[in-house]
Amino acid sequence: MNDCSKSIIDYSNNNHENILGNNIFQSISRPTLVGVEDVNGNVCFRITGKYLAEGSVDIWITKKDFLIYKIEIDNKVSDFRVKSTYQFFPYHIKGFNSNLFEFKPNRKVKL
Repeated sequence: MNDCSKSIIDYSNNNHENILGNNIFQSISRPTLVGVEDVNGNVCFRITGKYLAEGSVDIWITKKDFLIYKIEIDNKVSDFRVKSTYQFFPYHIKGFNSNLFEFKPNRKVKL
């Protein structure tokens, strides 16, 4: 089996190891909805939780389309603490025509 045929989740063993590693949501324990806040003009849910062993994380997710707009991580590294802030600015296409991505089997497409 070559690497291209592996799935993201390896189901061959019982622990279902994630080949790509953990994402932010897999690293949070005890997530709690803190409230609703504005981030760059977007109304967002603020979720907080414990991050890895000795850290904390706050995530802001928009109410409208559930995109992540901001993440703050406070984590212990060796003998000191590291606080990281990530801000995301998703691009929204104005006048986007979703019909362009509609599944139409057996149609002829000019190349």
